[in-house]
Amino acid sequence: MTDLASDGVRLRSMVSRLNIQHFCKKLSEEMNETKRQTLLQLVAEEKAKLFTLLPLARDVVFARDGLC
Repeated sequence: MTDLASDGVRLRSMVSRLNIQHFCKKLSEEMNETKRQTLLQLVAEEKAKLFTLLPLARDVVFARDGLC
């Protein structure tokens, strides 16, 4: 992998991690069940992106029970 491609993967994985952190924070505060389901879906999608970007980090991404 070239340095540029590696930087791109690192950047995308950082954005996914930040998105997960943000969505989990919102999830902890949200009471509306419809919005909670949307946030859960967004967390799952971001974790799937990380899984694809960083296959060696699978245990880290999915290590905890639940999504957040």
